[in-house]
Formats: sequence, structure tokens, C-alpha cells
Amino acid sequence: MNLKMKKTTLAATLIACFGASAVAQSLPEPMVSAARRAVTSNPDVQARWNGFKAADNEREVVRGGFFPQLDITSNIGRESRVAPAADYGSYNYNATQLTLNQMLFDGFFTSSESKRLGLAKLTRYYELLEIAETAALEAVRAYIDVLRYRELVDAATQNYVEHKQSALLVEERSKSGVGRGVDVEQANGRLALAEYNLLVELTNLHDVSARYLRVVGDKPPASLPTLAEDFKLGTMPASADVLMREGLQGSPTLNAAVENALSYKLAIESRKASYMPRVDLRAYQAHESNTSGVIGTTRNNGIELLLSYNLYRGGADKARQRQAVDLSEQARDLQARACRDVRQTLSIAYSDVQSLASQMAYQDAHRLSTEKSLQAYRQQFELGQRTLLDVLDSQNEFFEATRSYINSRHNQALAQARTLAGMGRLVAAMGVTREDVPSAKDAGQERDKIDPADMCPMEDVVVDSIEKIKAETVLPPRVLRVVAPASPVANAPAALTPATAITTVPAKPIAKPLATAPVVTTAASVATAVAAAPVSVAVVPVAVPAPPKAVVAQAVPVAPAAPVALAAPTVPAVMATAEVPVAPVAPVAPVARVAPASPVPNAASPTPKVEVAPVVPEAALAAPVAPIVVAAPVAAAPVAVVAVAAALVSPPPAPSAQVAMAAPAATKVRLAADTLFDFNKSEFKPGAQAGLDELAARFKGLQVDVVIDTDTTDTLSSAEYKLKLAETRAEAVKAYLQSKGVDVKRVRTVGKGDVMGIAIGNRLDLALAAPAAQ
Repeated sequence: MNLKMKKTTLAATLIACFGASAVAQSLPEPMVSAARRAVTSNPDVQARWNGFKAADNEREVVRGGFFPQLDITSNIGRESRVAPAADYGSYNYNATQLTLNQMLFDGFFTSSESKRLGLAKLTRYYELLEIAETAALEAVRAYIDVLRYRELVDAATQNYVEHKQSALLVEERSKSGVGRGVDVEQANGRLALAEYNLLVELTNLHDVSARYLRVVGDKPPASLPTLAEDFKLGTMPASADVLMREGLQGSPTLNAAVENALSYKLAIESRKASYMPRVDLRAYQAHESNTSGVIGTTRNNGIELLLSYNLYRGGADKARQRQAVDLSEQARDLQARACRDVRQTLSIAYSDVQSLASQMAYQDAHRLSTEKSLQAYRQQFELGQRTLLDVLDSQNEFFEATRSYINSRHNQALAQARTLAGMGRLVAAMGVTREDVPSAKDAGQERDKIDPADMCPMEDVVVDSIEKIKAETVLPPRVLRVVAPASPVANAPAALTPATAITTVPAKPIAKPLATAPVVTTAASVATAVAAAPVSVAVVPVAVPAPPKAVVAQAVPVAPAAPVALAAPTVPAVMATAEVPVAPVAPVAPVARVAPASPVPNAASPTPKVEVAPVVPEAALAAPVAPIVVAAPVAAAPVAVVAVAAALVSPPPAPSAQVAMAAPAATKVRLAADTLFDFNKSEFKPGAQAGLDELAARFKGLQVDVVIDTDTTDTLSSAEYKLKLAETRAEAVKAYLQSKGVDVKRVRTVGKGDVMGIAIGNRLDLALAAPAAQ
């Protein structure tokens, strides 16, 4: 090597060393130190290093066949010889011979074996690089896992503390009579779950710490620097094509498989040497004394050419050749498997690097949102606006979100290490290369780089991206509700009434947006819309106040009317509805309920069920109207007509006396709290339910509000406690009335003054709302 080449090589080496050192300096020192110890002292790496040196020595053994072989033989003994012509008697003899043998031709066995073992040495070399990359990856994995589970233990500990505080608070409230016993059980159950999660994370931390000891050789330090949010282990490939092109060429696993396949291919040539002669040149010099009965010293000097040729060896040569072919095919199969494994490893690791980076943004947003929700829920729980279950669910969601974010952050760092290790660059990126490992060229590498297109075609797995799915997703159409006044429609069936409800099918998702639905504001326009296009129509009774939006009116029991049978052809159904306000119209009298329809002969589809919901005028509401749900057809697509029965006709004759039933007016009933509860208690007194039973019988089937009148004072307790006790009492009244069939719509408080200054009320008001639908 000339001086210029030496300078160039030295400069390249310095650049590589300083480049790797610069990268390593940006990494946590304990991580780099752990990787260096694993690469230099891990038993697996040491075993591969010794295997590489053994392969080099084995090759030198075979290369000795190219050089002359010098042997010396010497013997001494006593011999007795009797010949036909003479009796030599017994005598002592000795002989010494020096032989020089040079192989001239051995059927190319030595040259083939030398090349084969040179490739075997390269196989061991790449296996050494592979185990070094694996050891560095395992050290990084052990370091990251210790960091991961230390953070998870901290998160689980905090989660346990929060649940412990919640359980103590609930227990205190239960003992003071404000809380419920079931809340205590629920809080204790969630506390047990928090303890279980903490125990799991502690067990995982013990396991990864033990693995760190096995890989690195030492226990993990007590303090380890955490990974940065934008942690970068090395330079990632710019694209998947670059990843495969450079990763397959640099992969130690694939290079070892390639060298192994080439080695076994040359083994076939070695086995062919058995079918050729062997030629040796031999020179010798012998010094003998009393040899063959000749008393005295004899000297022999000579040079000779030896030819040896095997004619038959029992079929062993054929068997060895077939064995070499089979082993060569096996090596090619292993090369193909290595190609697939490396390609899969690189593809998955590189995909994880990118996808986990995107997932972390969503998970961090979720974690921050759940943390804010948790704080808000705790404050609302203190004010009685949230239940204990809401707080516990929010706490558990925050813990799970935190755990997911921690795992993703460390998995993303590990995915970077997996990508670099698969490409054979992790050791260099961390600057932990062994000094005693030669370069590939120094190890005997002479072939060109691997051509992935020829040896290992790049076939990437492509799936849809989240951006593509979000762009192509079409949400199902919403039902547009159109309200029209109840007025007669010409040519409508006489059996139908202004309050006919017609069953429709749910809308199906469509690929194209709906056409604009016609806004129907009158009964006449309903008939026109029905006649113009196939639509699904549903009519239900509502009542609206003077100006704005439609409100559903309460119904009373009515007598059944005659059944109505309808049929319509079935086609794909698409429906869209919307709500619009309408002006009030004249009151509509109560109508009869239509019984389920009976089958119609020759009907195209099963007859739908038709019900009539009565409309009851009420002083507090404006005149009732009939809201009509009209489904607009999709452009260039038919719409299903489930039942075309939306015909509004003139009001029928007044119902009979047994059908008419007046709705009870709004009523307020006042009860003294001390008749139901003892002082500072939320449990009913003995016999206190008698008054509630009377109210339940009166209001059964109706909707009522339990109103807490707090416009009184009591200075024995704090304002918050008094408000909680009042709400607890109201909830007890609500639960009891519901058990008796009363529909308690809500529980609310009224009174004067600041909320925190409200005292315990001594009255409970029951306000009657509109009658419930029968």
C-alpha cells in the first residue's frame, strides 16, 4: 500500500471514529456504557469472536497443502534373519531417513478447500458482527425497559395514591351519613385494582432489571437519565426504498447467509477431487546400519515422482458429492429465509419508528385531555355535580393514557435501535465497535455488494394511511326532521288521521352526499312531495309553543280504532331529515290508536305496523302540529317507500266519553322534611313512606320533578354539607317514587342566596309536569 492510500485510509478511519463519537456523545452515557460492555464482554459475543479466529486457523491448515512437507523418520531395533543361502543370526540395526514431499496436483482439492474455508471464515466474521449488533440492541433494550418500568412504577404509584385518597374521602362521607355504602365498596374495588396495577409494574421492573444484569453484566444504576422527548439514536433512512437498498447490503445476517451459501457451493468442487489422480514429488536421504543382515553402514539418496489414483472406494466418493449438493441447497434455502427475515425486520422496525412517532402525538393529546377532565371531575364531585363513578373512571382513564404514552415513547426509541441493528449500523452509531475486529476487506471480503433486486427482491407491504382513510370516509346521512301543521290532504284514505305515525327503515351509509331535502311546511306540500318522488314519511304528534321549536306533547290512553293495511315496494332505503320550527295552528282533537295492520293480498312487501299517537291540547302549550319526517332521494338513486300512509285528513268526530281523558294540571305538593327524615339523616323514618305511597298512587304514570326548597336556614353544619344532605334526601325520595311507578324526571334545587350559603331545607316540593305518554 503506497503512502497516498495509507493517508486516505487513515483519514477515513478518523472521520468514522469522530463521527461515531459525535453521535455517541448526544446519547445518555449509561446507555452507551451498557452497549459497550455488552459488545466487548458479553459471553455470546466472545463465543462468536473465538469461532471467527478458529475459522481463520482452519483455513491456514488447508493452505499448508500448497507447501512442501518435510519428514524425518528414525528407527532402531534387533533383528534375526535366516536366508536360504545363509544364516545371518541376530544383530542390532538402526536407520534414519529424511523425506521432502511436494504436492504437485491433488485434483484441486487444496485450492477448493482453501477458498471454501475462506468463505466460512467470512461467514463467522459476519456472524460476529451480527451478534455484536444483537448485543448492542439487547443492551439498549434493557436500558430502555428499565427506564420504561421505572416511569410506569411512578405512574402506578401516583394512581394508587389518588385511589387511596378517594377511598378515604368516600369512607368518611359514608360514616357521616352523606355518602352511600355502595360508594365505599366501589372505591375499595378500584383501590384494589390500583394496587394490582402497581404490583404488575413492580414485577415487570424486577424482570427487566434481571435481564439488564444478564446482558450488560452489572445491575442497572440507581439513577438513569430519561430519554428526551425527541430522542434520536441515529440517522434514519429517508424512505423505505433507501432502507431496503442500504439495509440489505449492510445486514450482517444476510451477508453471513450469502457467504455460507457460497462456501457450501465450493464444497461440491472439493468433493470432485476424489475422482482425479494425485501427483507428489518426493526427495529422500537415508542412513542405515546393519540393514537386511548386511553388516555395516548404508547410505541411500534419491528423488522420485509419485502418482496415486484411486479406482474404487466403495461408493464413498459419490455419497460425499451428493452430500455436498444437498448441503449447498440447504444453504441457499437458509439464505432465502434470511432475506425474508431481514426484510420483515427492517420493514416492521422502520414502520414502527414512523407510526409510533405519529401515535405519540395523539396519545399525548389524549393524556393531557384526560388530566384536565380528571381535575374538572374532582371539582364537580366536590360540588355534587359528578358521581364517584365518574371520578374513578376518569382517574383510571388518565392512568391508562399515561401508561400508553410512556410505552409508545420508549417503544419508538427501541424501534430506532431495531432499525439500525437490522442495517448493521447500531454499533457504529453508538461508537462501541470492538478494536480487535477487522474490516470486511481485511477479513478477506472480495465480492461485490449484495444486489437486493437480484438476490432479495424488495417487496414492501402497503396499507392505507390514516390520512387517506380520513379523506375517503363518508359519514352516514343524518335524518332531517321537517315539521308541518296538521291540515287535511286531498284524496287521503279516510281511515288515516292527522296523527298517523308510519314506521321507516334506518338510513344506510352512502358513497355520495344526499341531494337537498325539500323543506315541507304545509300539509299540501307533503302530499306534493309524496306524489313527486318515492319518499319515506313518518308523522308523529307534537305541540309547539307560540314562536319557536316543536315540543312533543304528552298523550293519554285512547280506545283502539280499526286496523289499516298498507303495502309498498321495497328498494334500497336512504333517508335524511332535519328539524324546522313552524307556526302554531288550530288544536287537533284526540284521535284513536290504530291497531297493527293486517296483511294485504298480493302485497309487494310485508305490511308495516301503523300506530296513532293522540294529541292532547294543553293550556301551557300552543296548538299541536304533526311533524313529518321526509326522506329525500339520493341523486340518481331510488329511495325506499316503507309505508306511504302519511295522509292528513279532517279531524274525526269527537271521541266518546270513555276515550276522552283530561290531563291533570300542573300541581305542587309540599311535604315537611321532618315528617320523612330524622335530623341530619337521609334515611326514612319508620312509617314515613305512607305519605309517599299516597303521592305515588296519585302521580303514577306521570312525570314529576322533585324540587328541594332551600330557602330556610340551619346553622349547625357547613353550607356544602347541608347542600349534600338535601340532595341525598331528594335522591332518596326520587328512588322511592320510581320504585312505585312514578316517572321522576329530575331533581333540582331552588332558593335564595349564594349556593355555598344554602342551608338544609325542611320542605320537599313535588312539582307535576306534563303527563307521560301512555
